[in-house]
Amino acid sequence: MFDPERDADLVIRFAQDVGVAIMAYLALALWPLGEVDRARKIADETVARARRGDRETGVADLRQALAAHTETGNKLHVPYFQGLLAELEAEAEGADGALARIDAALAVAAETGERWTDAFLHRIRGEILWKRDPADTAPAEEAFLTAIAVAQQQKARSFELRAALALAKLYQSINRAADAYAVVAPALEGFSPTPEFREIAEAQTLLAALAATDEVKNAKVSRR
Repeated sequence: MFDPERDADLVIRFAQDVGVAIMAYLALALWPLGEVDRARKIADETVARARRGDRETGVADLRQALAAHTETGNKLHVPYFQGLLAELEAEAEGADGALARIDAALAVAAETGERWTDAFLHRIRGEILWKRDPADTAPAEEAFLTAIAVAQQQKARSFELRAALALAKLYQSINRAADAYAVVAPALEGFSPTPEFREIAEAQTLLAALAATDEVKNAKVSRR
C-alpha cells in the first residue's frame, strides 16, 4: 500500500519515513523464515532509503519532523530524535545549540522515564564537548564516564562499548594509553566483529595498538 511519491510527506507528519519502517519490519519478518538473502537485500535497501538526500536537507527535515512530532504533546522517542539532531547540529552549526538540545533530551527522558537513551545522549555530549575544546578534556571525560556508568547499570553493552571507545580515544590523545586500554578492554569482551557494528573492529584495532605501547606493557608487568 505504500507509495513513495504519494506518502513522502508522512516523514514530516509522523517523524519517521514510513517506507523505511515498513522495509525494516519486512526484513525482520523474512529473516526467521529463512529468507536470509532477501532479508539482507531489503535491509540494504532500507539503509539506502534512509540515507538519501544531503546533510542540510536531512537536518532541516529532521528538525521539522521533530517539531511536528512534539507539537501535539507527543514525547515518545523524543530523547533519541533529539540526540540524533544534536549530532548533526554540532557538525553544522556549532556546539552550544547541540549541547542545549542534549540537555533538553535528558530532561524529557527524566520526565517520561524513557531512559534507554541516556547513555547514548551522554556519549554524544562528550563528543561535542571534546570537539569544542580539545585542550580541556575533563568535561568530555566526565560525560563519557557517565555514559559508561549508565550503560553498565542498564546492562546495555553496545552503548557501553561505544562510550568506552570514545573515552579510550580521548585518553589516547592525551598520552594515557594505560587508561585507554583499561577502559576499552573489558567493554570489548564477548564481542565479535560484524559489518553492522563497525565500532567492534575499531575497538579491536585500538586495543591492539594500545597493547603495543610501553605504558601498557609496563602496567601489565607491575600488576603481576
